[in-house]
Amino acid sequence: MNKTVVLVVVIMSSAIVAGIHVWSLNNRYHMVTGMKGIVYEVDARTGKSWVLIGASKTLHEPPKPEKKKILRPLPHAESAKITGNGSFGFGSFSGKLYNGSTWNVARIKINVTATENSGSIRWSRDFVDEVAISPLEVGDFYVQVTGEQGIKNVSWFIKEIHGYPERKE
Repeated sequence: MNKTVVLVVVIMSSAIVAGIHVWSLNNRYHMVTGMKGIVYEVDARTGKSWVLIGASKTLHEPPKPEKKKILRPLPHAESAKITGNGSFGFGSFSGKLYNGSTWNVARIKINVTATENSGSIRWSRDFVDEVAISPLEVGDFYVQVTGEQGIKNVSWFIKEIHGYPERKE
């Protein structure tokens, strides 16, 4: 009787282990939809993935991380080519910049001065914003401010521009 129970337990345990193994082999790959409807097949064990286009299957190599760019102040001749506009609205000062230079702009420091109805300056502050504006492109900047209610006039200028030269390939 004991031998029969042990034999049944061994057979059932073996069947369960074999079933889990077969199940994991059949459920090893997963289909994932990426941006723009691209379908990827992902191997759950190795993490490798393939791009599926029609009947073809191509190994997907993730992009290599880019080297961190060292930000430098733009030369005066290049920074003079950065223009833009800005205004107050809903607790912020924001606007658009046109990068007419040959550098990628990554950080700007602007000075914003708010003037009362009487003509006196209510406040003047420097703000820094991280941006990403390629050469000959338009980008946005945005900084949070307080005390813009009742301001008659606002003036601003770009105090510093940091970026890196466009890489030649």
